[in-house]
Amino acid sequence: MGERMRIKTRMGQILIGVLMVTPAFADEPVNGGTVNFTGTVINAPCILAEDSVDMNVPLGQTTVDYLNKNSNSTPVDINIHLTNCALSGAGTDGADITKAHFRFDSSAVQDNDNSVLANTVADGAQGVGVEILTSSGEIITMGSNSTPDVPLQVTSTEQTLTFQGRMVNIATINSGAPDITPGQVATNATYVITYL
Repeated sequence: MGERMRIKTRMGQILIGVLMVTPAFADEPVNGGTVNFTGTVINAPCILAEDSVDMNVPLGQTTVDYLNKNSNSTPVDINIHLTNCALSGAGTDGADITKAHFRFDSSAVQDNDNSVLANTVADGAQGVGVEILTSSGEIITMGSNSTPDVPLQVTSTEQTLTFQGRMVNIATINSGAPDITPGQVATNATYVITYL
């Protein structure tokens, strides 16, 4: 074996030896952190999904002329999602829970009509309010228990309950309302669910 061949063989052995050495820093501990967990156990047949706790419902754009001619904008769906539902035998005396009752409330209602939410934007559109409707188009009155019950699917663990929202010309309920002017519209309402 020639000198050149021995050098190549030794270089190969050195290279293999270098590759087989484990770096010393891999065995050293690394500073860690803490993982904190929180949760709540509730006594209810369903859980309100995160996307339904604080909802934003874009009502879109409409024109002054359209509201003057049609009284209200095109309704937009409000989908309330319930998860982890266990409705079978969860009612009074072991009966199935078959419906949900919603009560909507708001401190931002029109002066003489609790079915219309007032626009809370100080320099926003004038003469415009917001209505919440059932999926069949019935107007919901804030603070009233007269909202129709919503049927539930007893065997389903996931439920989607649909309501609607729309802008409304408040002159249709109040003859002394100001003329409609363009601008932003915003308002809010809360809801409570009772299972039946």
